[in-house]
Amino acid sequence: HRHVRLILKLSDQIIILQEATVAAIVRAYLNIALHPTRKYIRLVKRCLSDLKQGFAKTQLMEESEDNKCLDIPLDK
Repeated sequence: HRHVRLILKLSDQIIILQEATVAAIVRAYLNIALHPTRKYIRLVKRCLSDLKQGFAKTQLMEESEDNKCLDIPLDK
């Protein structure tokens, strides 16, 4: 089992993302890009238990919005 990470080197900082985080962001992007009306997906950090071996306890999960208003403009 290998842990894959994505490293973003910026001019003033380095950001390291776990493979699962990148995968969740890509899935969310595709769900928005390929859906005819969906405009956003909220991803939330969750601490889980009863996981299969090799899975991280902390996961980035999609949260159901149920038509809640976001604090960001969606038209940009």
